[in-house]
Amino acid sequence: MIGLMLFVSNKINFSPEEAATPEALAERLETICDTFLIAEIDGTVACYIEGPVIS
Repeated sequence: MIGLMLFVSNKINFSPEEAATPEALAERLETICDTFLIAEIDGTVACYIEGPVIS
């Protein structure tokens, strides 16, 4: 899943300078997983939204 999310994020949404690293995305998924909305089509990640974190 992370690989496809990185592709969407890094190849479509952000420049290489702004894009998340695999480690950063994995850490976000582990620590703030409740801020992600992930859409799948036939079990493949189609897109995702990472929401704000508010304490």
